[in-house]
Amino acid sequence: MSEAEILVRRVGPRLLTDAEQQAYLQFLLKGASPAVICTQLGVPYSAVLTTLRECAEFRDDHGDAQALLTQNVEAALYTHAMKGSVPAMTLWLRNRPPNSWKADADGEDAVDELERLSDAELLELATAEGLAVPVAFARGAQASGGEV
Repeated sequence: MSEAEILVRRVGPRLLTDAEQQAYLQFLLKGASPAVICTQLGVPYSAVLTTLRECAEFRDDHGDAQALLTQNVEAALYTHAMKGSVPAMTLWLRNRPPNSWKADADGEDAVDELERLSDAELLELATAEGLAVPVAFARGAQASGGEV
């Protein structure tokens, strides 16, 4: 074992220098993976982890960089959704629904509640709400005992 390896074992993982921290963040913002960044800078990944754990300013800057990268992906997703991509629309809406679409207090979605109602119960609810119900549907729900 070399003297350097013995020293690292005794001292533990080192912290990134200020210059290494800045370089790490710049590579990260350009989309490089942590493994590639460490290889490029010639630093062990344990130094990154130790710096994240022990240096609040680097940890905050790293979090800010991750948030910026996430915003880039969100913007690209939104752009594709606005261009008519149904998968992008679906992903966007599933992950960022308006507050009015959120589940009610007991965690059950209103849509799920409606799906569990029989046709007769839906007809009764629609009538109570003053909605115009097609005559054929109303007759079918009443005649079949609830299922059309």
